[in-house]
Amino acid sequence: MERRRMIIQNIPDFWSKVFVNHSQISPIICDKDEDILSCMTNLEVAKLKHPRKRFKIRLFFRSNPYFSNTVIVKEYRANLNGYRAYRSSPIKWLQDYMGEAPRRMEYNNSVSIFNWFVDHNFVDSSRIAEIIYKDIWLKPLPYYLGTQVSEDGMEKGDEQPVTLESFSFRIESVGDM
Repeated sequence: MERRRMIIQNIPDFWSKVFVNHSQISPIICDKDEDILSCMTNLEVAKLKHPRKRFKIRLFFRSNPYFSNTVIVKEYRANLNGYRAYRSSPIKWLQDYMGEAPRRMEYNNSVSIFNWFVDHNFVDSSRIAEIIYKDIWLKPLPYYLGTQVSEDGMEKGDEQPVTLESFSFRIESVGDM
């Protein structure tokens, strides 16, 4: 995972493209979200077992004009109906951005990935978290490339799964020219 993180951090707008190209996540991403996501440097998902089955989604950001957080975290706990949002870190919007932000406060009903992040009652909150946890986190490259992915992680028409190692080889090969 460390190798993957290092490769991804050197690809401009990697996570922004991954989220925008995912057919089930893109509907909750507005233009401003895409700008903010372009500052994202890493995504981590951690499965936790104590005190209950739960997982954390951590989004890492470089310094940006939108908020002061370098990491924002959302945590989910298992319950009888699947997973339920448990807690999230507050987003510390910068004063300059607050005026133009599409009212990125907890009680706004606009569709935005950042509203999903802070609003535990956001429609389909657990579904969005499961997509990030079970799909985007495990195989982000096909979404970055904008290719269709089947259930087994294979690109349609390919015989081999797409991996970051094969992608990094292509980057190194191009850089050697």
